[in-house]
Amino acid sequence: MNGRGRSRGGSILLLLAFLLVMFTAIATLAVDYGHIQLVKTELQRTCDATARGYMEYYIAQSESYANTNGPALYSSSKNPVDSLSGISPTVQVTWGFWTSSSGTFSTSSSSGAVPAVKVTATRTAANNNAVPLFWGGAIGFLSCDVHASAIAAEGGGQTTPVTIPSTASLYLAGMPAGSSASGGDNTTNAAAYQVPTITVTPGTWITFTSLSGSTCVSPGGTPSSGPAGLSSYPCYCGQSWDNDPDSPTTENGIADALIDDGATTGLFLGSTAPNGTSAPTSVVNWTQSSQNNLSSYTNLTTKQPFLIGTGSTTGSSPTVKQFLVPPGATRLFLGIWDGYEYNNNTGSLTGTVTVQHYVQMVQ
Repeated sequence: MNGRGRSRGGSILLLLAFLLVMFTAIATLAVDYGHIQLVKTELQRTCDATARGYMEYYIAQSESYANTNGPALYSSSKNPVDSLSGISPTVQVTWGFWTSSSGTFSTSSSSGAVPAVKVTATRTAANNNAVPLFWGGAIGFLSCDVHASAIAAEGGGQTTPVTIPSTASLYLAGMPAGSSASGGDNTTNAAAYQVPTITVTPGTWITFTSLSGSTCVSPGGTPSSGPAGLSSYPCYCGQSWDNDPDSPTTENGIADALIDDGATTGLFLGSTAPNGTSAPTSVVNWTQSSQNNLSSYTNLTTKQPFLIGTGSTTGSSPTVKQFLVPPGATRLFLGIWDGYEYNNNTGSLTGTVTVQHYVQMVQ
């Protein structure tokens, strides 16, 4: 009986020794796996940053500039990969074209393709920089190959001519047929003008150039004006040039604003009718130089009218204004500012709307 007890004790020791070896192997394999995943994550980060950076250089400067300055983006100081190993990855940058309809990258151009750059980063045995394995070596696997890639393409660049009727009321923008606003305006006699053909994408920049023409928001009451409007007649929604009627308000879920009569204005909307939710409560005063003469606007919101004017800043060195498409926006409408009764306005304005080039990560 005592002999049988000693035999069981020896078996337990052997089992514990076996389990210890297994646990050690599993723990070591986990270390190897974790190291591989770390390298892969850092390779992907490097590819993403490098592809985006190359394309930003390309858009802002040229391909030559990107090729000269781009390599710094994947350097160990900018985007280190497994920095403690002292082993650098192999990075390849390839210029080409991206076709969104087929989701393909090619080094040759085709219809509908846009300039793109593909960045591939690897650590492989073939390049003598594979990721070494600690436990894998004991079973014949000395290293592991790791790959990552990213593609950045040029977006934007769409341009469309526009003709804005003087009767175009932003307070009827996005509203269904038959809708109305104050002063006898409705979707038949004062429909807002929706910008055609361009894609409205949040986070992209839009500009308005070559704006010209003449409109009158109150025939017989005010003079005609160009895109800048009449600085002598600022008004709110619901307020006519002579303050009659004088009831600043919001309409159809669209915010109020203070803008010069006759000025070119814009409005971003989402995909649904604006009156489905309450109007923004903030009222922007676009008659102040601190607001109306900026070179870029990053704080626009949907359902909030904004001043376009001539599309450029004033002063000795005018620049084209840039407007950042706000979150949730899918449509852009243009109009002529008139606080009350758009349907009797006369004239029109013409111009060009352009989506500025931007970087899009496509893969």
